[in-house]
Amino acid sequence: MYWPRPGKARNAVCGVLVKVSSETMRILLIAPKSNYPSTSPSRDHIAQGFPCLAATLKACGQEVFGLNMSYEWCRISAQMTLCRSLKKTIAMCRPHIIGLGGLSADYLFVRDAISMVRKIAPDILIICGGGLVSSDTEYILQVLHPDFAVIGEGEETVVELVECIESGGNLESVAGIAYWKDGEPVYTPKRRPIPELDKLPFPDYSPFETET
Repeated sequence: MYWPRPGKARNAVCGVLVKVSSETMRILLIAPKSNYPSTSPSRDHIAQGFPCLAATLKACGQEVFGLNMSYEWCRISAQMTLCRSLKKTIAMCRPHIIGLGGLSADYLFVRDAISMVRKIAPDILIICGGGLVSSDTEYILQVLHPDFAVIGEGEETVVELVECIESGGNLESVAGIAYWKDGEPVYTPKRRPIPELDKLPFPDYSPFETET
């Protein structure tokens, strides 16, 4: 178990959370491999949303880790490499929350990653976001069943959501998310776009072992 209060994670997602811990939240951000399930390394640069989220979460005092297998050779299969990387990283980082997402083209990666996390560490909360979620939130919730969906820009939303989970706050106060309550999805009001992007911290690539 990697959740600090075993058995509470699934039951806690019901609108009002139980405070999980007095320690800093450990968050693992999983960047999609853009050519998944190809076994060859991807030539694409990491999706910019993840370094932006890492920087914003760090600025608010959270502990952020990253997993980026885009530039690895997957010797046998991409699925086996992903599973092995998830097991190793989760055991090392012991995250309270895992964040992942991407565009529609990243659906297979996100689907497989969520499925593997559920088997490896079922009590870790999963936040899913990106264009994949924003374009069809209902489908992603029903098919992939993440604990939370972030709809639209995620920098402010994810910070508020993590702080809400950390403090045991009311999820209804966090705009721009969807979550589960009594087995049914609940959508909070839409969040307005961030008015001044220049005020956000500069993207932090260090958790993903890549440079700008």
